[in-house]
Amino acid sequence: MNSIIRLMGICPRTPPLQPAATLRDLRAALLERGDADLILLPRLLFSPPSGKELSGSRTVRRACEEALDGLLALSREREGLFVLTALFYDSGFPREEAVVIRRGECRRTPADGEPLCCQIGELPFLVLPGAAESLLLQTGTILSSGCALVLNPAYEPAAAGTMNRRGRLLGALSDASGCAVFTVNGGVGDTSSPQLYTGSVALAENGALAAHQTAGLEPLAFSYDLDTDLLHPVSRAQPEPILIAPGAETDGLRRMVNRTPYLPASRRARRAFLEEAFRLQARALASRMQNTGIDRLVLGVSGGLDSTLALLVSAAACDLLSLPRGAVLAVTMPGFGTCGRTYENALQLMEALGAERREIPISQAVLSHFEDIGHDPAARDTTYENAQARERTQILFDLGNQEGALVVGTGDLSEAALGFATFGGDHLAGYNVNITLNKTTIRELTALIADRELLPGVAAILRDILDTPVSPELLPPDEEGMPGQKTEEILGPYILHDFFLYYTLKYSLTPAKVLSYAAVAFEGEFDPGFIKDKLRIFIKRFYQNQFKRSCAPDAAAVMEPNLIHYQIPSDLSAALFLEELEQITV
Repeated sequence: MNSIIRLMGICPRTPPLQPAATLRDLRAALLERGDADLILLPRLLFSPPSGKELSGSRTVRRACEEALDGLLALSREREGLFVLTALFYDSGFPREEAVVIRRGECRRTPADGEPLCCQIGELPFLVLPGAAESLLLQTGTILSSGCALVLNPAYEPAAAGTMNRRGRLLGALSDASGCAVFTVNGGVGDTSSPQLYTGSVALAENGALAAHQTAGLEPLAFSYDLDTDLLHPVSRAQPEPILIAPGAETDGLRRMVNRTPYLPASRRARRAFLEEAFRLQARALASRMQNTGIDRLVLGVSGGLDSTLALLVSAAACDLLSLPRGAVLAVTMPGFGTCGRTYENALQLMEALGAERREIPISQAVLSHFEDIGHDPAARDTTYENAQARERTQILFDLGNQEGALVVGTGDLSEAALGFATFGGDHLAGYNVNITLNKTTIRELTALIADRELLPGVAAILRDILDTPVSPELLPPDEEGMPGQKTEEILGPYILHDFFLYYTLKYSLTPAKVLSYAAVAFEGEFDPGFIKDKLRIFIKRFYQNQFKRSCAPDAAAVMEPNLIHYQIPSDLSAALFLEELEQITV
């Protein structure tokens, strides 16, 4: 037979629960790209997982059934096979099944739950939907099937680094099984909260990622000619397992512990990772604007790191949507703690990016509020500080109403973890863009944007912002005009807190293990006693500030691990964890 099989992967737009629109996009992509022997579509194309509870409603089910009937009709016009998964209902209960369609007829997953195995020409193929990670667990199934091609309809959220991880997993699977692995991951145009979905197509053969393409905001159709003569099936013989006992503890930890474990260790990989994170931030915001029909943004810009990155993301989102950057209303709101350096940097950055600038001083409004509630302005307490943050948030939301704009949040993951935000103040937004990036990453990303001029004309301003101490600027400046508060003097170095957070979230390590890892990672930089003291601050603030995270604004999980899906009681005490920490001698 002819050893060349033309594969096509299509990621049509899947706006939330609009199956008819998805079918129209699919038809348009086929008209543009022509035919193929096998056309792979995303998992649950017409009822994507982002629909959650609504996926089972009768209205949505009927629309999905009509769209699937439309696909059957479309297939009668073509010779190639269509492969996807769809929801079918048995006595009212949903069941996801793999579907192969050709010439108006479809074959579905066998009733006994076995994976769907079919043949195109003389090439047997296996349909295995799901995440790339789950495919590796099914290597035995693939080997026993005798198939040379694995088709993987997928619908997994995107975060910085996930594309690279999937590529490695697909390569490993093709190496272990001797099969080609073809995957289409859906999500173009889907919701961007609480996850961001982006489309992609990838093919791995002989242990390597042979082709990979990622969608932007528009549908993706990608073709690849698979040469079955180049596939090398491995032997199906299974060797006896070799059991290895765990080694005893000897002379210390024999593994590297990265100071910034949430970022790749190599400079080149880190740069690529950060650039991808920035693109995903912009794409998430653009997707939210596109899906809501909002073409105006408003955010507060203080001249600090977080609002700087949020403004850069807003400008990039406007670029993606071909909107003028004047669609961004950037507002500086000087108050009691604003210093000249941050104020000037905020104004210069707005102008350099082409955003609409507006200045609204808040001091008089806050003093009037103090009079209303009977607060003495000389008392520089939490009321004094939080009233300023809430006044700024009120202004932004009122401007959002006035302008028909989306309020872009500026808070980051580190602040969310430590509860270092004003409840009902900067804790709120219409959509958060930084909330899954920690402070250390934001610093490195801002430096990268400056060094590589990802947004031209702002490098010098960004470098000065990077040199400015991190501060909420809620207390008056010192005698030299510098911020009266320095966050890292209050909390401790963010690089430590970000390290604590990573191992707490990703591995649920005990305080003792987190402390031991930190002692290795920061040996020679921070004394173990100092690390323990800052870990105590982290534990107390992390567990006692869940109430702020329990009602957080929408955001996309651009980086992992993050706090978007982290659920613990909002009134949890940190006592248990603090007790363990205090038992540790350093």
